[in-house]
Amino acid sequence: MSESLLITHPSWQDETGEYYKLWLKWWGRSEDEEELGVGKVVNFSVCLKFSQPTAGQFVVRQYHSKLFEDLQQLTTNLYGPGGVVICGQPGSGKTYSLLFLLLKMLSKRNPILFVPFGKDTWYFSAKGVQFNTLDDVGCFRDFDSQTSWTCALVNTDVTIEPPHRTLLAANNIFIVQATSPRISQYKNWAKQDNARVWYMERWTKEEIMRAISLVPELSAKVATGLGLESSVNSAIEKWGCAPRDICTAIMNERILEVALTTALEGLYTLKQLLKLLTEAITGSANNSVTESSHAVISLYQSPTGGPLMNFKSPYIRYRVQDRFGIVHQEEARAFIRLLRYYRESAALDGWAFENLVFSILCNPGNEGDLFSPCLASASPGGTRWSLQIDPIDAAQALTSRPSHPVGLTHVIFDKTLGNITLDDTKLFVPPQFPPSRRVLSAIR
Repeated sequence: MSESLLITHPSWQDETGEYYKLWLKWWGRSEDEEELGVGKVVNFSVCLKFSQPTAGQFVVRQYHSKLFEDLQQLTTNLYGPGGVVICGQPGSGKTYSLLFLLLKMLSKRNPILFVPFGKDTWYFSAKGVQFNTLDDVGCFRDFDSQTSWTCALVNTDVTIEPPHRTLLAANNIFIVQATSPRISQYKNWAKQDNARVWYMERWTKEEIMRAISLVPELSAKVATGLGLESSVNSAIEKWGCAPRDICTAIMNERILEVALTTALEGLYTLKQLLKLLTEAITGSANNSVTESSHAVISLYQSPTGGPLMNFKSPYIRYRVQDRFGIVHQEEARAFIRLLRYYRESAALDGWAFENLVFSILCNPGNEGDLFSPCLASASPGGTRWSLQIDPIDAAQALTSRPSHPVGLTHVIFDKTLGNITLDDTKLFVPPQFPPSRRVLSAIR
């Protein structure tokens, strides 16, 4: 960590407003660190204006504490350039993660640069707070003589751009960038500085309940306990684990329904679905395409640190499956091969394999295409593959669509598929749980 300095470049001005008050409250106040303990609520609206449902209040998560510890460990062993990209979808809590890091570093007397949006930059040190708009390329010359790094917390989620070129050209600055999964926002500088890409961790049910309790519009439900937990459970099952989506689902679910329906329009083939998956993890120059991927696919950090893709919820998975109908053998095999690059994304591989089995078992003329996956040696407690299908007769009676399985009645495929290989590609097949009757009725 760098020593504190007073930046002498004339483009820097002394800050006497809200950020100075923040510095007075938090600089060196290690005795107040318990206010940043897991489960505590922090109010940051004094400095920034927020459009999110909680309006600047956020719950300290276990993830935040781990993020700070991982960052400390990384920078302690840093040799040469480095940096971190905190990558996450809309509503996953990237901005609040940066705010937690800011307060934590202030309490430990760590000098820090903070870029919450655009070019506006604040520098916190033992000398106070200084402000700059980064218009002068030489404004970081004071850092050239330092023998250690200064951390810069940069939020590019709003500007949808990489960190400012003035910041990227500076010496002895360690950038921590919060961004959407749009590779163009970080690819070049991250490659040049050998930066790590870390993904947001999925929210737990307890964390979601705590965050929802901060939403003013839901305060009456919070105070009385009237159906709030039931509403949250339903929203998670239908729309996934992002708190912003859950708030929207409780207050005006139609917004999410319209977004999902729009995302599914024109989605007829696995190739098109694969494009959505690619957009979820790489971003796109086309905002509408990227937003469509976020409506269908969730992206969080896997246990091994890489990106873990999934359908956002059982409801959305079944909406996609209902849109496709049967996915035929060659499509499924090609899809599985491509997903081997994200092999921990088990539900997507499992879904493609499930549809492959549907195609073999249920479509006339496919019997000759049946081939056996290469089974690994059986292990105790291996996963049994459970398929969900509609009674075909009922489907034919109720609709003029070609009949195909879409998800009501259990049929057990009598093989243990806990560990299988298909075309030399390892499949990670998780237990498959059908959505509740309420969710299934919503699909109809």
